[in-house]
Amino acid sequence: MTSDWKIYIEHLDIAHDLEFLLKDSTLKIIQGRRYGLVGRNGVGKTSLLRYISKSLPPEIAENITIFHVEQEVEPSERTALEEVVLADQERLDLLDECKKLEKDKIEDEEGNFEKIQDRLVDVYQRLTEINAYNAEARAGVILAGLQFTTEMQSCSVSSFSGGWRMRIALAQALFCRPDLLLLDEPTNHLDLFASIWLEQFLKEWKNTCLIVSHHESILEEVCTDIIHLYNHSLTYYKGNYTAYEKAFAIQKRVELKSWQKHIKEKKRHQKALGDTKGKSKKIAQRRRQIKSREKRESSRSLTKPLKEYKVSFFFPEAGKLPYPVINVKEVSFHYPGTAWIFQDVDFGLYQDDKIALIGRNGVGKSTLIKLLTGEYESTCGSIYVNRGLRIGYYHQHSPDQLNLDESAITYLCNKHSVRVEEVRKILGRYGLHGKNHENLMETLSGGQKARVCLADLSLSRPQILFLDEPTNHLDITSRRALVQALQDYNGCLIVVSHDKRLISSTCNKLWVVENQGIRIVEGRFEDYESEMVHQMDFDNK
Repeated sequence: MTSDWKIYIEHLDIAHDLEFLLKDSTLKIIQGRRYGLVGRNGVGKTSLLRYISKSLPPEIAENITIFHVEQEVEPSERTALEEVVLADQERLDLLDECKKLEKDKIEDEEGNFEKIQDRLVDVYQRLTEINAYNAEARAGVILAGLQFTTEMQSCSVSSFSGGWRMRIALAQALFCRPDLLLLDEPTNHLDLFASIWLEQFLKEWKNTCLIVSHHESILEEVCTDIIHLYNHSLTYYKGNYTAYEKAFAIQKRVELKSWQKHIKEKKRHQKALGDTKGKSKKIAQRRRQIKSREKRESSRSLTKPLKEYKVSFFFPEAGKLPYPVINVKEVSFHYPGTAWIFQDVDFGLYQDDKIALIGRNGVGKSTLIKLLTGEYESTCGSIYVNRGLRIGYYHQHSPDQLNLDESAITYLCNKHSVRVEEVRKILGRYGLHGKNHENLMETLSGGQKARVCLADLSLSRPQILFLDEPTNHLDITSRRALVQALQDYNGCLIVVSHDKRLISSTCNKLWVVENQGIRIVEGRFEDYESEMVHQMDFDNK
């Protein structure tokens, strides 16, 4: 195990495209802490992780092992399990050295037996410390937690999609247990079950980790410290995300008061300078004193506080809906040439229903939504949708299906026949500002495109909302705004999400999709989560 270490770098500058992301800042990471790195989109969080993984000074980097989950695993014919086990280079090197030492001990003819034996004891001890002889079992537990079945663990890496290969990369990082683990939005490719498993796994993480996440529960439940990248600088807060928010709110109030006092003093000085213009020597001396004081104050590097970032989503009143909104009768479904996904499913959807669809990857959650929205037709049975029902449907690929050759203004104005001013107002309220309204949508980020899709959804005035992973591209402020909008919405809601806060705060029913049907869960989401955690397998030793 690496001896005690820390990263401490002063006067750190990081720039991108000739623009400073960090300027004269201090990077400080202490062994054994679990850090959450927070800040607005685009301020440089990912760039900081890349600096730590690739550009640390050699005298620091050579003393610690770092694993940065940045890219998916390259396709190969190795199995997922093999790919994870082979990621631990220290284990492989120690096993090779062990074989060589055992051979040298047998063949020793130069009297080095004791020296070889001492080194062999050290190697055995280190192999035991890293649990090297139980590697496949540990890798299997991690892959299972990330929703790889036993059969999937035996499949070649090349057979998996990019999202699943990202999970393999995450499994490699967890398996290797580096001194410093860097995770950038680790839940983006995970379902609810895998997200809950990862959160529990990281809570018991003994080494150091630095996590960038918009998944609020990870920052709340996992992190012991928060690092805020703000105004080109890093500020450190003890405690989890709630503790950081309270401390930062106090800091903002202090900054605002200091700035207001500074502006007031500056105006007073300017007035005094004006009043003394062209007068006696005594007054001229007073002018020089005022200028000198103003110069000293400006040297304190007091800067104007950043404007508070606000987002507000909304969905119009749904009106009174017929009863039931949608009725499903003895519905069965399968894709051609495949096994049944649903068999003999019966249920009704009503206006006050706010339902969370829960289930492991591949059980049919998204398929069920596509059946209810009419994108798919049932193989057997009937789905009755009230005539004239306005359906709103957002899925995780919606931002990728926008017309990228249009601007957000043109797209929304043409689709909904509304005035430019109204669209600008909505986009601004949703967190998309200024020139981004006019730019082609191919230039927008994933989060910006998501806001266009949500604005599109609002303008369609839906009476029932189907949301499939709606938070994937949203920051914490936007996720909270979405939760508030869904709480205020009086239509029917069906949501698939790995965001625990969204589910527990907006949904009044839990439906588990399993065994070709739907099981209704009684009680709170938190109770169901506790039940899931109790059934999960962890090996974090």
